[in-house]
Amino acid sequence: MIYFIGAAGFCLITVCSLCFSIYLYWILQNAVRKGREVPGWMYRIGHAIIGRGRDSYEDITDHSALRELNLFLLGLAAANLLFFLYMRLYKGLNANAALYSCLKAEFFLILSVRMLWTAVKIGIEIVLCFGKKAGRTLRNYASGNAVFGMIFMSGFFLLLSLMLSGVPERAPELRIEKSRIVIGSTRASELLRAGFRFYEESEENEESGERGAEDEIRKPEDRHFYYDGELAELRCGGNPYGTVCLTPPWGKSAKLKDCIISFYRISSENPRFSEIAVCGRELSDLRWEEIRERPLSDIFSLSPANYREDKWEGNCKLQLQMQPYMLWKRYTIELRFHEDGTAAECILRAQHTLWE
Repeated sequence: MIYFIGAAGFCLITVCSLCFSIYLYWILQNAVRKGREVPGWMYRIGHAIIGRGRDSYEDITDHSALRELNLFLLGLAAANLLFFLYMRLYKGLNANAALYSCLKAEFFLILSVRMLWTAVKIGIEIVLCFGKKAGRTLRNYASGNAVFGMIFMSGFFLLLSLMLSGVPERAPELRIEKSRIVIGSTRASELLRAGFRFYEESEENEESGERGAEDEIRKPEDRHFYYDGELAELRCGGNPYGTVCLTPPWGKSAKLKDCIISFYRISSENPRFSEIAVCGRELSDLRWEEIRERPLSDIFSLSPANYREDKWEGNCKLQLQMQPYMLWKRYTIELRFHEDGTAAECILRAQHTLWE
């Protein structure tokens, strides 16, 4: 829980910093429009956010201060657009991945645009010194620097937030019979209403191992990295449909009906294997040749922002949300294939720090 609260706190700080930046910009724009000065505390913020060297910022609020800030924001928007197009067209990323790359690089884009603007101002100063307007200098506005400083801090907090928690991803969907299971979200009560039943994993006397809706599910003391609950066999109408993990969403235990389906596994030896579909793809239709040639995200019609694909002989893995799963869930799709290229096993899992 402490990790979840910490990650959520960083995200909240990022949002508050961005909102405060927008508020400062509104104050400056409103003051310029009405011909007034910004509040004194805003000037103090502008003086406090400076780099090395002397404080050369002046307590002035005029059209030039707003125009200079607008030019910076326009340059930042152009830098983001160019970086997005570079990641999208040259690197070949999907739109979500390209946008995520922009967010991760936002702090450095802000810094780069600011350095470029500073270099342009120095160049203008040199021209003015040796030109016809010798003696005229460009001003440094504390009011505009207050807004820039908060934008700079927002970019820094955004970078930290993304490093800690990433962004939410679309969860893999599993179709069994006419039921839809979203790994990491669907509760056991939904499957019970759809006619499914849960049985203890046992090679002996399988029929006697049915678990009831009010049964208590406890997390094991020696918690496994992937299983934060109890494994159970999923059945419907007496037919087996693979293995699931029943995970208590809060605390160390919960009633079965309140547990989340955080894991699913089925092998080709299961007689119902051909009826299972993951993200719209029938497992029985998958072939190793297709897996080897095409990105897994395309095969399962996903457009993840932060993901990783691994392929090795007869096996593949797609992980969605690669940052620590303190705030947003991480999803994994694993496939194993027979020597003839047909699917042998499928594993889906969701991980979250609240379940561990």
